[in-house]
Amino acid sequence: MPRPRTDGNHALRVIIVIENMSYTFDTRVRNIARTLEREGCRVWIVCPRYAGDPLKRVEGGVTIHFYPMPPWPGGFVGHVLEYVYSFIATSVATLIAFMTVRFDVIHICNPPDIFFPLGRLYRLLGRKFVFDVHDLCPELWQVRDPEARLTHRLLLALERYTVAAASHVLTTSETSLERICSRAGIEPSRVTLVRNGPNLANFPVPSAAAAPSPIVEVGYIGDMNPQDGIDTLLRAADHIHHALGRTDVQFVLIGDGSALEMLQRQAEQLRLGQVVRFTGRMRPQEAMRRLSACTLCVQPDLKNAFNDSCVMVKSLEYMALGKPLVAFDLIETRRVCGEAALYAAQNDCRNLASEILRLADDASLRHRLGEIGRQRVEQGLAWSFSEQQLLKVYGRFQDEKSRKLDHARLRGSRTRG
Repeated sequence: MPRPRTDGNHALRVIIVIENMSYTFDTRVRNIARTLEREGCRVWIVCPRYAGDPLKRVEGGVTIHFYPMPPWPGGFVGHVLEYVYSFIATSVATLIAFMTVRFDVIHICNPPDIFFPLGRLYRLLGRKFVFDVHDLCPELWQVRDPEARLTHRLLLALERYTVAAASHVLTTSETSLERICSRAGIEPSRVTLVRNGPNLANFPVPSAAAAPSPIVEVGYIGDMNPQDGIDTLLRAADHIHHALGRTDVQFVLIGDGSALEMLQRQAEQLRLGQVVRFTGRMRPQEAMRRLSACTLCVQPDLKNAFNDSCVMVKSLEYMALGKPLVAFDLIETRRVCGEAALYAAQNDCRNLASEILRLADDASLRHRLGEIGRQRVEQGLAWSFSEQQLLKVYGRFQDEKSRKLDHARLRGSRTRG
């Protein structure tokens, strides 16, 4: 992207909206915001407030506004209440921002796909609307409730409305790009693939392997919602610990989510207290330090239409840390991880356990896969590669704004002359 002029009027002003995650823990949005700020943009974030977040935080040229998120009941009703509340909170925040800072671009991340009225409004006011597709919502809900066909059709409609309202659409994977283009009928020129990718500045080159330990730690980081496969991982841990009698393999599960309490109860019922530890959500740097101490890592997301479309941030972070991983054989996971992972089949907990033990018992295999993963990140999967596509999109916005301002200035000078 051409660097904005030092004239503050020319610098792009961008407001980024997140609904399902605090900016503090959203790796993708943090990378986007920092890239845009580095290139001279002014950036504001609107997102829900998590425990430990202030109401407002300023990081260089990025200003984050956190709105409080009350607890909601589970199920469909809880989602509706949350989304209505979030829509109102976001509408108020963006309206205030529009009146005070006159932003040029509103960059809205999903899920959910409910903010297209705001996108249309600000496009009518001459602003750009970027729709950043983190997840395919119709597939996500289908995993959670396969029988909810009416809800699935509604989500497909909301996705189409949002895509149609957008000036430009960003996707995180080739699979989601193909599906968006196919079912929304959007021109490929209006869609750009911007993969998730770790910022290698936060992931130093892995040091030499530590002295062998009698304990093998298997690390996990990420959300703990019903679709994230942690229940299958616990059944794999149960098989390893009780059926196979392996007391040397332990699991460190970092994260939080709507299923956390249920998963903690499941671990208790399976008598896994000695080998499974739930740490809760950790700040990013602390979480990476904890994962660095693990022997290997795991991505237990089950194979289905939703997970096949996702590039999992966790797997990229594992590879950036030089950690080998075990995952189910998902389309985008295999595309991203390649030979840096071992792949379990058929969503089977015993198969997952078998691949975990294969890595646990083979130090040379762990070392080789860890090296492959780090190389894949360094040679094409780091954020420095992904951001180039983002900057092409924002570069066009910058050029258009500069042309309009230059034209208006020239017209004004001619009038005065």
